[in-house]
Amino acid sequence: MVGGETQKRSFSLLKSNGLLVSVVSLPEGNPPDSRSVFFLADVTTARLSTLTRLFDSGELQAALGSVLPLEEARHAHEMLAGAPHARGNIVLACRTLNNRQRSNK
Repeated sequence: MVGGETQKRSFSLLKSNGLLVSVVSLPEGNPPDSRSVFFLADVTTARLSTLTRLFDSGELQAALGSVLPLEEARHAHEMLAGAPHARGNIVLACRTLNNRQRSNK
């Protein structure tokens, strides 16, 4: 989340024709060789419920590319940075402890 002074300083870090996205405030004063946008996601329980229903019914599907165990989070970040991986979302899988495993912790 970039806003205020940090937002103003961030423009100097953009490549030519770069894009600064803020979820804090509308970016102002961007240089001519860059772009900026304000992005607001209005998340509500009703909207999340609709997405859940669409996923559950199969009407909405995620483009699943790679599923990695949580222990490979570093590799997932490398994939985000450009390392080869299957097209689609990169998901970190967390295993769920059963009751017996919880009681032994």
